[in-house]
Amino acid sequence: MFTVNFPATLEEVDGAVVALRNAAAKRLPEPALIRLEIAVSEALTNVVRHGYTSPAGTIEASCHDQGDGVVVTISDNGRPAPDNLFSSASLPEDPFEESGRGIALILSCADSVGYRTEAGRNELCMVFQSERVEPREVVAP
Repeated sequence: MFTVNFPATLEEVDGAVVALRNAAAKRLPEPALIRLEIAVSEALTNVVRHGYTSPAGTIEASCHDQGDGVVVTISDNGRPAPDNLFSSASLPEDPFEESGRGIALILSCADSVGYRTEAGRNELCMVFQSERVEPREVVAP
């Protein structure tokens, strides 16, 4: 298992994404790594932008092997995501809209997504398989 802890700032997101992608590279082919990179980038950016107010907290992200793929888990103690955020996400009507696409992209890229908040800690788990699995699922707590 690979774990990285970093300050919840936008400046730290790219480095964390690269580290998680590199950790998954031994298990996933390039198409799955691209999906992982997009989903992880969107998820970490959302935590920074919506989960924390000043001062920023910290984020823990890990990657571990599971079957023929990997699980990426992102944990933070910022504000929790709104109820039903992952079950009601859709892409904006304007495909060139600059915001409001993150959750829909996460759901499109990951093979499975689970989110829960417990004891003040938020946890987002995303599964990425070597081969695309259909149908993808959202796992509610």
